[in-house]
Amino acid sequence: MVITITMRNVRLRNGIFEFRMAVPADCQDSVGQKEITQSLQTGDEAQAKVLSEDLRADWKAKFKKIRAEEVEQPVTLAKELVDYVV
Repeated sequence: MVITITMRNVRLRNGIFEFRMAVPADCQDSVGQKEITQSLQTGDEAQAKVLSEDLRADWKAKFKKIRAEEVEQPVTLAKELVDYVV
């Protein structure tokens, strides 16, 4: 009996699972690439599922942080400009 686990952002390549995730368009400049790919260094499906879920959560948090920093930056620049002019 073969049990197949459904995994998001994972593909099997040469017997080793690999994490893949598209970088949102608004974060691509900060990340420097359009897609994240990383070997999970395991051929075990259950272990790959856990590792990929952790990586996915980490990247989602990074994207959220990038977006937050991009929102704060114009406010900081505007304040610096006001300080410079005054």
